[in-house]
Amino acid sequence: MWKQQLIGCSLLGEKRIVRAELHLDEITPHVHAYLVPIDERGKLNCRGLFGGKIKLSELQDSFGDAVAHLGISRGIKGSTATYTTLKKYYSAVNQDSQLLNVERFFPKALVHETGEEYRQRVIEILTPEFEIINYQLNERSRLFRQKGQLEQTTRCGETLRQQIESELEILKTSIQPQKLPLELVAYELGLNQDRQLHSSDAIDLVMQVNQCKFDDALVWLCDRFGSERMLAAVKNQAVDKALSIAHQKSHTQFVPPSPSPSHWQQVEYYLKQKHSIPQSLVQILYKRKLIYADIKGNAVFLARSLRGEATGAYLYSPNQSSNDFILHSGSKRSKGWFHLSMGESSETATKKAVLVESPIKALQLTASNAPHKCRTLYLSVDSEYAPLPLEYLRNMPTIVTFMPFERIVAVQKSLPHAMELKPNDSSHEMEP
Repeated sequence: MWKQQLIGCSLLGEKRIVRAELHLDEITPHVHAYLVPIDERGKLNCRGLFGGKIKLSELQDSFGDAVAHLGISRGIKGSTATYTTLKKYYSAVNQDSQLLNVERFFPKALVHETGEEYRQRVIEILTPEFEIINYQLNERSRLFRQKGQLEQTTRCGETLRQQIESELEILKTSIQPQKLPLELVAYELGLNQDRQLHSSDAIDLVMQVNQCKFDDALVWLCDRFGSERMLAAVKNQAVDKALSIAHQKSHTQFVPPSPSPSHWQQVEYYLKQKHSIPQSLVQILYKRKLIYADIKGNAVFLARSLRGEATGAYLYSPNQSSNDFILHSGSKRSKGWFHLSMGESSETATKKAVLVESPIKALQLTASNAPHKCRTLYLSVDSEYAPLPLEYLRNMPTIVTFMPFERIVAVQKSLPHAMELKPNDSSHEMEP
């Protein structure tokens, strides 16, 4: 009689060795052939039975789900833990642990030695040994706590991974619908293979061949291919038509309002008298074509990108009592800002940025803080929804905000180092 050992693995835990002894003289060769996964070469082939590492992991997942209601949890997925036999475990415990030998460490009492003296001598002898044992116990407790924390973190990570994979599959289905092949639609419509298709869209093809309306084409597609592929055809048609319409015209370039020199004196007076902006500053910006008057007498504040490209224009009417502005037709509000830089030369690096609520407020602060000690950028943020040149401002050493609270909150979410300027009643000092 001889014995054959079968080697397998646990489906619910980590890698474990399970050995089963079979007495071959008690079973027939036919039964033995079914027990051992033998491949076509007559070799023991575990991969042929379980399908490799990935399929084995999926099989472990399914077993774990099946017995979860019994309070049995699956082993940690992806764990590198290895199995240790009981014999090796107890051998390691006995070897590494500090054992207290009573006969060795408890000394005999000396002649004429009092009980207290003997007690102190025993304490001196045993104290180092107990310190080692206490250290081992503390270290063991720490390792168990650490192991529990790692297992909990791993399980949470695995749960999060599964949720993300599930959500990703949903997003893939909704964002990238499977296109319905025209050849498949043509086949279902009864068209010959050699017939040239005059449509690149499934819905249009159905409407042409069946001589039907859009609604009837959708019903036909849903009946032949199901609602999911019908909706995919609708989405693809909408995307294709939207792109076609959007690309029919090239991107328009902003055209600023035409200047009107005859209305400039009225605008200049409006800025000086109503908003207390010095005439010298107004003249400088007028020469740089950042401020001028249009043919309707409005004050034009030109908005630009940081590269200097005109992107829009703010229009203020001198005849209105409020400080509200309107945008000139064609302005790309999110592409640029009204901004100007003051202090030192244009070749000097900008060290400070002042974010304000309007172009007029930018001019007021520019005037009140002259002369500037360093190169300073004044930039108008006209709304809490206004975009910011974040890549440029993140590297700015100093950022100061002077605007309503809700806009400051929006700015500080993206630029935490931005400081709020709180002026007193008589001046607009730049020191925060």
